[in-house]
Formats: sequence, structure tokens, C-alpha cells
Amino acid sequence: MIDSTRKLLNLINQGKTASEISSEMGISNRQLFNRLTMIRNKGFDFDRKYYDTGDIIYVPKKNINSNTQDGVSVITDKNSLNYTALVLSDIHLGSGFEIQGVMDKVYDFCIREGIHNIIMTGDILDGTFNKIPPKISDPYEQIEYFLKIYPFDKSILNFSILGDHDYSILRTTGQDFSKVFDSYRHDIVHLGYGYGSLNIKDDSIGLRHTVKGVSGNSFDDNNLIFFGHSHNLKVIPNGKKNIIYVPSLSDLCLYKLGYEGLPSMLLLKLNFNNNIISTAYINQLVVLDKIYFVNEMVLNIASSKKGDFNNMEDYSKVFVKK
Repeated sequence: MIDSTRKLLNLINQGKTASEISSEMGISNRQLFNRLTMIRNKGFDFDRKYYDTGDIIYVPKKNINSNTQDGVSVITDKNSLNYTALVLSDIHLGSGFEIQGVMDKVYDFCIREGIHNIIMTGDILDGTFNKIPPKISDPYEQIEYFLKIYPFDKSILNFSILGDHDYSILRTTGQDFSKVFDSYRHDIVHLGYGYGSLNIKDDSIGLRHTVKGVSGNSFDDNNLIFFGHSHNLKVIPNGKKNIIYVPSLSDLCLYKLGYEGLPSMLLLKLNFNNNIISTAYINQLVVLDKIYFVNEMVLNIASSKKGDFNNMEDYSKVFVKK
């Protein structure tokens, strides 16, 4: 075993974070991800712990059952009563509807506002079926394009399900987009095709995206569900089953509503009571020349009453160019 590999394993066993390991070894986080992929081929494998601060800690797998878990957990400070993330969907990289540089704006916003988690509800790529001629038609080239242009920051983690357009690549070519994250982007955490859940404290939120042929969990245990695929914002506050349809961060929202919609994302702030989600504060953020706060709502997750929220449609029309 070469000395650098031995040092890497020692740092992992000490419980160092990915950023601490990179600093002590004089390599970037991306170079660390590649080294871990190489030593996995030599028989070393690791579970990962994810933190709301953007940190990753690797835990050596030492038994055959160590990789079984229900959903993915993000670890927060035990004394913290809140959690913040951006929620976005349907960016459709490679599509003619893709907004050039949109994820750079998202990352700049996260860095400026001190946000360390991004939650994605599917259709990162445009895949193999399109409404208009795509910017990049070849699925393999779409994945290469993603690896080239998707931003990276060592303090930001992405938690993502994959949608029907992402799944079309696997169904058509056999190439599994989710495996790319395991090999090259440990900061992007795959939660499942079509559905998944993210555990926070003693509670969880459900993520959903319609994928034909993939059946999934009905999220009976989730009081808060974020749903991609529809491309436009819609809120169904219904006591203990609150569903938020996440708007598209591409120009597909304009295509569907005849320029009544706008590309946007959601700023999510959760409050906890006894480690259970009690209240969700959600802001709609429109992404144009800059990011505009255009609406906000409050969902009382823990109560049996319908959540209180403002009329989203009225606000979304403020920035429409006639």
C-alpha cells in the first residue's frame, strides 16, 4: 500500500471531514472523490454521513449489512431548531429550454446567503425525449456536459431524486446517471428514481417525480412532500399531507403556461418541535437577471388546519413581460 493511500485511510478512520482530508493531503475535494473511487476498486468501501453544514464524513464499511438504510439522513446540530435549503426542479440540462448559467446563479445565491443544502426533485438532464430540438441530443454527451458545467463548492451538498427525463437515458442506453454521482460527485446524493426521502432529525420530507414504469412509496409517513415534473408552482396544503409542486428552473415553465410562468425555485426553512417538523416557511424565488423574492407562504405542518399561504399566481405575474 502506497503511503498516500495509507494516510488517506488513517484520516478517514480519524473521522475527518472531506474538506479536512483534502486540506491535509493537499488535494481538492474532487481529487479526493476520484481517489476514493480508485481504492474502492481495491476492496475499500465507505458509507457517507451528510451534514447541513455541507460536510461529508466517510465511514468504513465493515459488515455486509452496513449499507442498509431507510432514506438518506442529513445531520444537524442537535440543539438547532431549524433547517434551511433551496428546493429546485427540472433544470433540463442539454435542452433547448435550459437557462444558460442558471446553476451558477443558484450557487452564488447559496454562498451569499450561507445555504449549504440544495434539494432537487428530478430532471437534471433532458434525456432522450424533447419538446423542441435539444441543445445536446446525445445522452452520453449530456452527462459529460453535466460533469463539465455543474458547479461545485465544498460547503454545498445536493440531495436529488431523478425524473423521467433522467430515467430515459437508463431505459434507452443502459447508462445509469446516478452512478456518475458515486464516482465523480460525492456532493450530489442520489435518493432514487422517481421517489425518495430525506431524513432530518426525527422527521423526513418526501420527494417525488412522475416516472412511467417506476412505482414508489406513497409517502404515507411524510407530512411535507415536494413534487417535480409539473414545471409550475402549485401548493396543496391539506393538514398533515402538504404537497408542493416545485416550479421548473428552465424555460419549460414559459412553454406550458404561455408566458404566465417564470423560472423559479423555493427557499425552504423548517422549524422543529421535539425534533419533528412543526412549520415550513417557503419563499418563491424567480431567477431572471437576478434573483427576486416574489412570494412567501407558511405551512403549519404539525396542526390539523390547512396551512396559511398567499396567492402564488398573483405574485408570479408581476415580472411577466407582455
